[in-house]
Parts: sequence; structure tokens; C-alpha cells
Amino acid sequence: MPPSQPKAPASLTCWIVFCAVCNCAGWVLSACHQLNAAGYAVVLVLGLGALWLARPPLLIATPPRVLWRKQCRRFRRLFPLAFFSLSLVAILGGALYPPSNADGLTHRIPRTLNWLAEQRWHWIEKSPPSFNTRSCGFEWVMAPMLALLKTDRFVFLLNAISYLFFPGLVFGVLARLGVSRRVACQWMWLAPTGYCFVQQAGSIGNDAFGAVAALAAVDFALRAKASGKVEEVWLSMLSAGLLTSSKTSNLTLLLPWLVAVAPALRLLWRRPLATAAVVAVASGASLLPTAALNYYYTRDWSGASFELPPQQAAGLDRRVAFIGNALNLAAQNLVPPVFPMAEWWNEHAYRALPHSLLAGMEKTFEPGGAHVKVAEMQFEPSAGLGFGVSLLLLISWLCARCIHPSPLGSRAAITGPHLALVRWSPFISLLVYMASLALSTSARIIAPYYCLMMPVLLAGQGQLTLVRRRWWKTLGLVVFLLALMLVVINPGRPLWPAKTVLGWLSVHRPQSQVVARARLLYDSYATRWDALAPVRNALPPEEKNVGLIALMTSTTLETSLWRPFGQRRVWWLGPGDSPQDITRKGIRYVLIGADSLASRVADLPFKDWVESWAQSHHGRIVIQTWARHVATKEPSPWYVVEL
Repeated sequence: MPPSQPKAPASLTCWIVFCAVCNCAGWVLSACHQLNAAGYAVVLVLGLGALWLARPPLLIATPPRVLWRKQCRRFRRLFPLAFFSLSLVAILGGALYPPSNADGLTHRIPRTLNWLAEQRWHWIEKSPPSFNTRSCGFEWVMAPMLALLKTDRFVFLLNAISYLFFPGLVFGVLARLGVSRRVACQWMWLAPTGYCFVQQAGSIGNDAFGAVAALAAVDFALRAKASGKVEEVWLSMLSAGLLTSSKTSNLTLLLPWLVAVAPALRLLWRRPLATAAVVAVASGASLLPTAALNYYYTRDWSGASFELPPQQAAGLDRRVAFIGNALNLAAQNLVPPVFPMAEWWNEHAYRALPHSLLAGMEKTFEPGGAHVKVAEMQFEPSAGLGFGVSLLLLISWLCARCIHPSPLGSRAAITGPHLALVRWSPFISLLVYMASLALSTSARIIAPYYCLMMPVLLAGQGQLTLVRRRWWKTLGLVVFLLALMLVVINPGRPLWPAKTVLGWLSVHRPQSQVVARARLLYDSYATRWDALAPVRNALPPEEKNVGLIALMTSTTLETSLWRPFGQRRVWWLGPGDSPQDITRKGIRYVLIGADSLASRVADLPFKDWVESWAQSHHGRIVIQTWARHVATKEPSPWYVVEL
């Protein structure tokens, strides 16, 4: 081992091991029917005991005083100080506000609460397909919080902790893949300002969580090649498992990991028994358990045939998918952070596409992706790498080519064919993704891909000259400021007096559609964490089991119905369930809601259908109320039926 080879940070090692153990604990406790607070308490005690026994190898040899002085010197420089300020503001938003991520409130938290109520993972009958078929990596890490603390207020810490590892991992991957250390020292702070990363630092989204796992998998693999330590191969395997379990769409990123780790795999034979144990843990922390269960229940390991609409499940036109993804990724990553012309773009841009391509995209993609729609503000639901980092990357690559015509430069030339394969393999993974999936928010979904593709653009002597230029550093500071602005104005976690300012503007500019739409957006997100409170409050406090029939094509925000956690269980029901099936579960109240796209059921207006359903089930409508599920759409009707 070369004497200059640095040791992997103990904090990162502990984080990767912790997340992997949480995943395995979820499956093991489920198998024992002990997925509850007591089961997690036992796992916590055993984990702390193991950490105490393994403490000598995990401790950093550098004294804490020296580390503190080093960090103080680091944050005196402009870019590190800007990142510190940005991360502090982003995490502050998560600490001040309840979670408002639609996918988290609609899918991840409710299905985790369902498992905890059953004390095991189970196939949730009558629920949306995504409750059962999607990977569980992030859910298993947040499950101990929900079980022990009975709240979702601290789930954002999982992303906050992950976000703080971004700079070190980005530097490690860039420097080991042929990028000059000086260039890597600049971009290690700039890359985390990507909108999908910084917006989720205070969120319960799971896209950035997978990005950290992707970087760690490749970084540990390259470390192992240089150091010859089998422990770093093990950590790389655990990180790769977490990468796949966070999102199934990350599966193609196993290619760059496999290429990176291949030279170090021979180290596994040094300790075969320990390697077998790590392989078992990595498998439990990966997509494999979910894939096996998907195959058992749907005969499709990915669950796509069970979840996708019929027109997509029948077969994907890969050429249309590739072109459509290319258009959507370009539009979503290059749109300005605040884009008042978004409505005009969404109404007119897609009409410029050839008719045959547009028809194919409308058949293949989700509605937003079919028409290449963009958002007025780049926050969580649609944010990708974003305007700032994307444009600076493009400018840097073009200018570096002009300064130094050689595309790779002298440093990249000596890295050898293996590292060249590692650098280019993420692009192959992206091409496979683009030809395989047709989603409306691709720029957010591919968050784990971005940083792994940066070495190709940043390697070369031209970049070394460029990062010394004052104008380039000024542009870098602008990138930080744009990211900071988006964090401050985030509708889910505003760090400015949004209600006061927009209330004043609505009085003095009553005709302004922009002000009215902004006020609607902020008012909606202020209550999104508990959007169904009017529905829940109509239930008697002592009711422990309630039924749910949600005829919706978008978000249900079901988490609201479970509050306070641990006191009530929500059962998904089908419109055709008989009274006997419902009462067998101890259900006396059924909550029924629908959005505008499900305004008619069984050829009846929704209200008439609810009345007919209540009559046929010997029930009565207790109350009708309204809840806003999508910020910019009309509220949806909800009925509480007492059987």
C-alpha cells in the first residue's frame, strides 16, 4: 500500500454499515414477525455492542483537535464556506418544517406504517402497485425512526447526513478518475449544489440518497484497488447493494461499479468466511429481496408489468423512449431555476415536435414527459442537476477544450484503460436507462448518475487552467447563490416570510395571476404534511381501524390519515369489497376520495356512486369535505362513511 493512500473516513464507513444493517434488520424482523419498536430496540442494542467491539479499526488516528483546526482552515476559503452555508440553510428548512415530499407522504411512509402495523413486510392488498413493487432501501432505514419515535419529523436527517458526505465522495471519485486534484477541490463543493441534491438535504425524498450510495460504491472500489484492503471491497459491495435498493432505476449503475471493483475482487479470497458474511448482508441490503418477492407475486422481478399502465406494460418503443428522455433531460436541466414562462412553454413547445414522434411519446410517456413539460420553480418534484451546475459544466468543458485541445490531457493519459472504462461506463448506464423507462421526471430520477459522469467532462489540463480564472470563480459563486435562492424560496420549506409578502401583494395586485398562483402554491404546501386532517378529524378518536378507498391518479397523501402514528391502522379497500370483507377487519368507518380524473365511477357521478355504495353497505355518509392533493389543482372531494 502506498504510504500516501488516505484512510476512508470512519464516519462514512459507519453510515454505510448502518444503512445496510437497517435494510437487513427490516427483512429479518419481518421474517420473525417482530417488525416493531421492541424488535428495533434489540437491533439497536446489538448494533451498539458490535460498534463498541469494533471501535479500534473505526477510530481515526488524527486527534480531534487537529481535525477541528483543519476544518476551520478549510472553511475560510470561499467555496467551502459557501457549501457550509448552503447545507446549513437546507438542513434548517428540514428541521423547521414537517415533510412535504409527495412521494414520501403518498407511498414511502404509508407502506412502512402498514408493515409496522402488521409487524412484518407484507403484500398490501388493494393498495396502489407502488406500495408493493418498489425497492425498500430508504424505507428500511427510516423504519426504526417511525417505530421508536412515532414521528416522521426526523426522517429528513437521513438525507441531511448523506448530503454532508457529498463533497468528500465527489473529490475522491474525480481525483481517482483522472481529474486534477486542484480541479476536484473546486468541483467537490460545486457538484452538491445540484438542485436535486441540495433540495433533498432537508427532505424525505430518496433520489439523493441513492446518489451518495453510487459515489461511495465507486470510491471504495477505487480505494481498494490502490490500497489492497479487502475491507474497502466489502464497503464497496455494501454501497452497491444500497444503490440498487434505493431505486430500481439505479440498477444500470452496477456497470460502473463492476468495472471499478473488478481489479480488487481477487482480494475477497483472502478472507472467504468474512466475505461470505458481507455478501449476505449486501444481498439483504440490495434489490434482491424485493425482486424475489415481485417475482413471487407478479411473475415479474421488476414489478413493471404490475405497476405500469397497459399501454406501457404492453411494450416500450425504445427509440421513442430514448429521444423523449433526451428532450426531457435537456429541458428539465437547462430550464432557469424560476421560469415564469413555464405555462407558455408547456402549451406550445411540444407542438414543434414531429407529429409521428409526438404521437409515439404520448403513447409511451407519462403525460408530463410526453409534452416535455417543465416546472415554474425547480424544487423537489422535478429538479435535476439544474441550471447552475449544468451550465457551468458545459461552459467549463467548452472553454477547457479551447485552452487545451487535448480532450483528456496528460494526467488522464496515464490513468490507463481500466480507469477510462470506469469514466465512460456511466454513460452506457444512462443510455440503457433512457431506452428502458419513460417517466415525466427523469432529471430527478437519474440523480445518482450525474456525479459519476463528471470525470469525463472535467479531466484535462484545460480545466486546471480554467479554475484559476477569476471569471470562472465568479460563475461558481453565482451557482451557489442560485442554489441558495431555491432553498430559501422552496414552497415546502420557505425561509422567507412568504405568506406575509404574498398576502400583501395579493391585496395590492389583485389581478396578478402570478401572485395568485404563488400564493396558492405556498398555502397548499403549508398544509400538505397533514392535508387530510379534515377527513381524519371526522373519525372518532377511539377508532383503531379505518378503511380507505382512494380513486386517484395522483398523490393521496395518505400519511395524514395515520397521525398520530401507532394509534390507528388504515386498510386499503376495493370499490367491490363486500360488507362482510370489510367488517371482518374490524372496520366501522370508510374514507372515500377521488380526484377530477376519477369523477365518474361505474358510469355514475362520484357523489352518486358514494351514496349508492354507502346504501349497499348499510352505511351512512357522516361528512363530506375537500382536500387539495396537487398544489395547483382543484381540491378533491372526500366522504366519511359510517357502516
